[in-house]
Order: sequence, then C-alpha cells, then structure tokens
Amino acid sequence: MKKNLLILFLAFLSFNFIACSDDDDPTPAPPPPVEPVEPIDAAYLVEGNYETSITGSTSTGIHDILTSQYICLSKIGENLIKIETEDITLGTNIKLEDITLDSITLKADGDNRYSFEKIDSIEFGYKTALYGKVEAKLKGTIIDKVLCAELELSSEKMNVSLKFDAQQIANNKAEILDFSLTSEAVDSISTFTNNTMTIFVKSGTMIEELKFAPTLKLPKGAFSNPASGELVDFSTAVEKGNNTEYVTYTVISEDKNEKETYKIQVNIDFSKSSFEEWVLEDVPEMASGTYPDYKNPLGWGTSNQGAILIKSMYSNLYNEGPIVYATTGKKGNGVAIKTANTTGMASFIP
Repeated sequence: MKKNLLILFLAFLSFNFIACSDDDDPTPAPPPPVEPVEPIDAAYLVEGNYETSITGSTSTGIHDILTSQYICLSKIGENLIKIETEDITLGTNIKLEDITLDSITLKADGDNRYSFEKIDSIEFGYKTALYGKVEAKLKGTIIDKVLCAELELSSEKMNVSLKFDAQQIANNKAEILDFSLTSEAVDSISTFTNNTMTIFVKSGTMIEELKFAPTLKLPKGAFSNPASGELVDFSTAVEKGNNTEYVTYTVISEDKNEKETYKIQVNIDFSKSSFEEWVLEDVPEMASGTYPDYKNPLGWGTSNQGAILIKSMYSNLYNEGPIVYATTGKKGNGVAIKTANTTGMASFIP
C-alpha cells in the first residue's frame, strides 16, 4: 500500500513539474514581416530582338520553312508589348509583308514564364496575298527568353498558319536614352548634341559643389562607366573653350559589340550673380587673427585674402579694411573695389 502511494505521489509531482515547465516556456516571437517585392514589368523583361524560324502553311497547300528570320518585341506599357515581323514570303509568291500586332497583354505563369493571346484585325496592302482586312489570332509563350507562338490569319482568299520558334538575342544598342540629375546647384541641362552635353549650374556655385550622381536610362542590358547613380566629380569639367576637360561617359551594348562615348561639361553663369550673399573664405594658413569683414561675394574670388595675409604679416603696412566689399547698387547689393594705399609704408616692413 505504501509503495502504491509513493508511486502515485511521484507521478503527481512529475505531472506538476511538466505542467509548470510548459507554462514557463517563452512565447515564440512572431516571424519578421516580409517586405513586399515590387514585381518587375514583364514587358521590360521580354522586349528585344528574337531570331526565329517560321513554319508556314496555307489553305491552298503551300508549305514552307523560313530560317534566320527576326521579330521584334517592344514594350508599349506595363505588361504590354508589340510584336513586329520582317517581310514574310511563303513559297515563291505568298507575300505577307511586315506583320504588326499591338497591345498584347503578357500573363505571368511563373518565374520567367509568360503567356499571351490576342485576336485582332490586320489590314494587308494590295500587293500582298492577303489583300484587305484579315482576322489574326495569336497565341504563345515566352519561357527563359524562348518564344513559341502560333499566328492564324483568316481571309476570304485563303488562310495562313505561321508557327514561330524564336530565341531572344542580346541587345546591340549603346546609347544614353535619358540623362537626369537632381541638385540644388543645377539650373538646367542641355540635350546631347554630337554626344556632348552641358550642365548649367547656378551662379555662386562653388567648385566643391560640382559633385553629382546623374541617373542614366540605357537600352536593355547596356551598361555605362561611370555607372548610373555613381557620384562623379565634375569640377574639372568647367567650360574652358578648347581647353575644357570633359567628364566622359562610355556606354557598352548588351552584346558588347557596340560602344558609344559621351562628353559632359559644366557651365557656371557668373553673369547672373546678384552679390546678395557674401561669405568668409578660409583664412590663409600664414595669417593669424580673425577678419570678419573680409568676405567675398558667393561664387567669386577677390583680393581680400591677400589683404588678410599682408595685414597678418606686416600689420603697419596696410591698416585699412577689405579691398572688395558690398555697397548699395541700383537694385540690391553692388560691389565696390578700392586700391590698397601702401605709399611710403615700406619702412614699416621689418
């Protein structure tokens, strides 16, 4: 009996211990929130040139296989493409000319897998085998840059069936499609002329402020040096006529067979200076003391720093104030310049 009671007591303690252990377990932390990933536009991913073979047949009994043909897919909107073919001729006389199908919607079926369907009406020219209005039914897929599609063309004269087996090829375009930058120092940007551009900066801009990170829009797959968004020092590219040292951008096409070079210079329009803002420049290293009145108009250099140096080294040689200083102009501030009268003061030089 005592043995049974002991076993029951131990079981009771074990149950309580386990129950307490469960109660003391920390509550697991919730998983961190998953940041939403912005989907990449399918039209951008699939646009480009495709090398294709075309298997064609007609209701009149013509069969033909065309190789080394090309079709072009162009992005015209979000998840919208346009498909254009080259001139297509089946057999010896079934001429179809270029075929263009617009506003085709891409449907994502998985990673790098897209499908599309389109029913449209196409107007063929009078020199073609399908002269007049033709119903076009397109259906296909694009999987890992491989396009497979079928196009059915129905007219009163005949029906034509075309099957495309195509592979996307690397882009051969090397150009800057758009160049932009955001900076308080920039007044405007010119367009490229003969691959040369000018950045116009506001008057009063200091050389140290000529560091920009332009954004470049390039053809698909192309890359540039410097890269888009890279911080670049443009201080050496201030316009100096024939002596201008341009900042150079080089663009390489996706297939690496094409290269284009662009030159960019900076123009500072000092003629627009208002002389409204005056700043104290760095005091020369050899000078000592403070000179709060020896300021320069923003964006200009003056002889005030030279006067500071003279006063610091030979205090008896020149005791007057700044050489260049602000004065009242016809509208707003003007600038006044005076000479430093040191006549007869040479004896004060130690």
